[in-house]
Amino acid sequence: MPSNKRLYLGSIPFNTTEGELLRIFVQEGKVIDITLMLDDHRRSKGQGFVEFESEEDAERAKDRFHGFKIGDRKIIVDFAKVDPLETEEGQRKYADALNRRGERFSAFDRRLERKQGRLHGPQRGGGPVRSPHGNSSQSNGSSRPRRLGARNKFRR
Repeated sequence: MPSNKRLYLGSIPFNTTEGELLRIFVQEGKVIDITLMLDDHRRSKGQGFVEFESEEDAERAKDRFHGFKIGDRKIIVDFAKVDPLETEEGQRKYADALNRRGERFSAFDRRLERKQGRLHGPQRGGGPVRSPHGNSSQSNGSSRPRRLGARNKFRR
């Protein structure tokens, strides 16, 4: 028996919608959730997840639809791995890692904040930087004056 009711879907054609996947997977049982993974531009990454009401439905869907052809691709269907943060052991390891990071990187973080000007005052290197032209430069620490109204001559 599978360890969960959630299936991973891979190699999905990029133009496939959640509705199309629902029409396919509802044939094997009650579908609780379908999620397509999207990139920053809201385009499909070609992978996703489907969750069934029962483990038996998920197992039947996996057996039936692994290698199923959608468009010109054969999709991959397998049981999804459990999110480590949902387990007690995963939560403990995550908390330990945060504690170790705090001890090991606290001095590094202070140096980085000093460089980025977050710790203010002359002894910390923060505050505005004066340019040789008399105006204060931007927060990037550049000593060149900011050019206002400069246009690209190729752009209209």
